Amino acid sequence: MSIQVAAHGFELTDGLKAACETESREKLQLLALHNFSTKWVLSIEKNEHVSHLTWNDGPFRGDVSVRSGDMYKSISQSTKKAGEQMKKAHQKRNDHKGHAPAKAMGAESDSVTDETSAHGE
Repeated sequence: MSIQVAAHGFELTDGLKAACETESREKLQLLALHNFSTKWVLSIEKNEHVSHLTWNDGPFRGDVSVRSGDMYKSISQSTKKAGEQMKKAHQKRNDHKGHAPAKAMGAESDSVTDETSAHGE
């Protein structure tokens, strides 16, 4: 697992770096299916603390940017959003089998049969 942390416009502290690494290891790596990596870019724009997270989980990739008044809050919210993106990407992959669920196909064919018999009489 690769974790990169960078800061723009200020000096990166050990606490912020540790927060990014901890969030990546404890929350995001648990969701990963493949070789997982994260790249954090922390910056301050006017009075906002910006956390930009780029994550890579094999064929899955995502970007998250969060602005708030506190850098630690931005890091935490970025992790939450990235986790939601990862779950959604993995779910899309699992649902993309090329087949509709059996119940949905059966329900459609029943309704088509009912309409045909009603018009046939």
